Amino acid sequence: MRMVSRTLGRLAGVISAKGFRFKRSEETDRDAKGGPHDRSDCNPMSPLWQSGSLPIVGIVTPVRNRIAWSVSFVQQILAQSYPFIRIYVVDASSTDGTPLAIQALGHPAVRLIPVSSSNYWTGATNEGVSCALADGCDYIITLNDDAIVPRGFVETLVSTAIRRGIKILGSMISYSHEPGRIWGAGSYNDWSAGNFLQTKFANTWYAQQGELGNEVIEAECLCGNGTLIEASVFEKIGVYNSKFTPHYHADTEFTLRARRYGINSFVATKAWIYNRFYESTDGAMTARNRRYFSLRSANYLRPILFVLQQYCPSGDRVVAFCKYVERYLFDADQRTISRLVRCAFFLSDLSAKGEFTGKNFYSSGSRELDFCSDLHFTLQLKGREFLMVSAMLLLRRQFTDVEKKHYLQYVETEESRRLVLLDLMKRPEFMAWGNVTPEVSLLLGNSKSDPLLFKNSSDVSFAIGALLSSYGKLPNSRQFREVLDLLLTKPRGVLYPHLSSSDGNSVGAPPCIESEQEDNVQKPVVYVNGDVLCMAELDSRARTGVFRYVEAIVDQILDEGKVIARIFHSSDLDDGWEKVVRRLPHLSHYHVDKPIRPSNGSRKDIVFYPYFPFSDFDPRFLDQKRVFTLCDLFPATNPEWFTKEATTNFLRQLRHLPSADHIICISAETEKNLRRYAPTLKGSTSVAYLGVRTPVWDIESAVTKPDFTPSGRYMLCIGTLEPRKNLATVIKAMTRLQQTEFADVHLVVVGASGWNVNFAEEAKSLDGKIVFLGHVEDEVLWKLYRSAVCTVFPSLAEGFGFPIVESFASGTPVITSNLSSMKEIAGEDAILVDPLDDADLCRAMVSLLSNPDQGRALAIRGLQRAHEFSWGKCLSSHVSEFVRVYQEA
Repeated sequence: MRMVSRTLGRLAGVISAKGFRFKRSEETDRDAKGGPHDRSDCNPMSPLWQSGSLPIVGIVTPVRNRIAWSVSFVQQILAQSYPFIRIYVVDASSTDGTPLAIQALGHPAVRLIPVSSSNYWTGATNEGVSCALADGCDYIITLNDDAIVPRGFVETLVSTAIRRGIKILGSMISYSHEPGRIWGAGSYNDWSAGNFLQTKFANTWYAQQGELGNEVIEAECLCGNGTLIEASVFEKIGVYNSKFTPHYHADTEFTLRARRYGINSFVATKAWIYNRFYESTDGAMTARNRRYFSLRSANYLRPILFVLQQYCPSGDRVVAFCKYVERYLFDADQRTISRLVRCAFFLSDLSAKGEFTGKNFYSSGSRELDFCSDLHFTLQLKGREFLMVSAMLLLRRQFTDVEKKHYLQYVETEESRRLVLLDLMKRPEFMAWGNVTPEVSLLLGNSKSDPLLFKNSSDVSFAIGALLSSYGKLPNSRQFREVLDLLLTKPRGVLYPHLSSSDGNSVGAPPCIESEQEDNVQKPVVYVNGDVLCMAELDSRARTGVFRYVEAIVDQILDEGKVIARIFHSSDLDDGWEKVVRRLPHLSHYHVDKPIRPSNGSRKDIVFYPYFPFSDFDPRFLDQKRVFTLCDLFPATNPEWFTKEATTNFLRQLRHLPSADHIICISAETEKNLRRYAPTLKGSTSVAYLGVRTPVWDIESAVTKPDFTPSGRYMLCIGTLEPRKNLATVIKAMTRLQQTEFADVHLVVVGASGWNVNFAEEAKSLDGKIVFLGHVEDEVLWKLYRSAVCTVFPSLAEGFGFPIVESFASGTPVITSNLSSMKEIAGEDAILVDPLDDADLCRAMVSLLSNPDQGRALAIRGLQRAHEFSWGKCLSSHVSEFVRVYQEA
């Protein structure tokens, strides 16, 4: 126990050293700024004390990774004038030391309850409430740890509740930097105006509201922060709804539910708390939390739908929802609009009749099919519901009163609603982002199954139109994917002659994959994992050589005729995939959530991981044959070059290799090392050299240096700043170069910051001769290559060595290492040096700088060698292995 105390004491010291100060109670009181009715100097002989029986109050607060605020909050509660308090701190898997910091306070009234991160906020609050009830607390107060709480807050709240006989009593919430300006005094719902879940008196001043002169005011519902609830309420109506309100509006739903049970909510006008709602803190208005309040957040949209469905009159639900989300429409993308349309339909009476199910919420992966589905849902609505949803879908706004009055006369029949939609599609607001494609015309009855209409359409439009004309209704995602797959291998005229010939009278039913001929069955489906693409969209530091490889392979394999390529990603990277398809929209047509056909005995399709999976192996593709790409083994063989976390993760990832049917190595060196360290792997191996996209130079680009490069000559060094890239030796060589006639030559270093290295002091000693640019875009990188005297790349080890072939392709000489795969990739067309000998490296620099003819000769040979490394050859090596693995019994 003494050892634990010493450990917690040291932790408190560490936290103080990091700038998180444990405040004494006097300082806490000064932080808890008094508002109009602050009672920080409560009289111990107040009526509450004289009553002779004081209830036990449990304070429940969920916390996660806000160590300074959480500790300060607990200290403020411990400083309260009310004596009988138990504090339940529910920690949702904090990683910043919050749990130990709370324990370090060493107070018996504080109970720390650990829960998983997925339980924050509602699940965590329920855990705390359950513990408080089990401990016999008479009242429970829910509070957030970002609140500043005056010393008399709890006493004021409890005494008011007892005196008034109130079971649910909220507090006045103000801004910590502007005491007296009201954030909220309870909440209200004006369903017909779309103003629901709105805080009362928001952004007004206390002095302006005469109603606040009363001790309590009634509220339709409460936001939860600073709310006192009698224990009997939980026993009667249950706890917060963690299923449908996992984060936001759980407290609002709870108080609306209580109202149905006859338990009304009130606000104590003399009990104030102050929240940190301003940009310079981690409060609700920061960019991070604004994302949580976005309609893209399931934690935000789901509770809104649940509250509307449960508590809004049925005739007002769609209208209330459309008015509520109007503020988001202008800059919403198509996927968000689609989600809103489906939410509106879900809230309609038609949904209650079984015309909408949970699966309708999910995107098909095709923007065109989703848009057609949205039109279909919109057409089912009537009256003002139809008008509000159609304006949201097509115009990104709501109708004016004049527009609404005009269109209301045309919405009684489905045929008239089709005409309204077609009319709206003629408006510039729609034409700015969309157009009437053939399948849309067919869906809205604006055309027949005219072959000329689909003659020049995309495969996606053709597939939707074919199924729509054949069955008279929109296809589901599975049917759409099947037809899209067939169009990769069969002419349109063979599949759907009624949409491909001049004879529009013949009707063809869509074939299914199971009825395809044997030659198409022989073609493997390759499911390519796109996690690396998603990661690169979320963090630019992930745009490394691995990213270049994955992006090139995905781009090439989609047009490869020997396989059918589909893309999938980890469910943890949905946000990244959204950004990928925004940049590369065509990829959405090839995206799948599961295999598109069942395995056939030993003839199984292939799941291909061009890098290890982001999380564990995707269970959706467990039944497929497995192919992995291995770049290198360095985190396992040379852990000193990497962080402990990176090494641990890599060793975990290597566990996938024993189950692999084939492993593609990006160099013979990598394949040799794999067989050396894992000779008993059952999977076969092969080598597929990576490629390079040779830039097409215009005259201006070929002779123009980037503006931020040195004015004189410079050498280029490429790579993430980490030990393996060996920049330390390069800097030592540059120090030697200062003693030669080439002291004016600079070194330009390109690469994201990495780990375990810091070259600031060494670079400073060279008097500005080293320029660190960090990560740069590809266009800039190619100009840097082109304008450099040479590329210096003396890495200690590489799986391939992109800078070598990229420099070759730019016509720039290369100095590189004589170790690992670099000798293999560079061949005899670069100067090879001992990467640990800075004198050897300096001699190579001087040789190139003093001998222009040598540089020109190396540049010519490098350009020729660059042709050996093409993405076409790389893909061909991949595909041949895919086909072989697929055909093997």
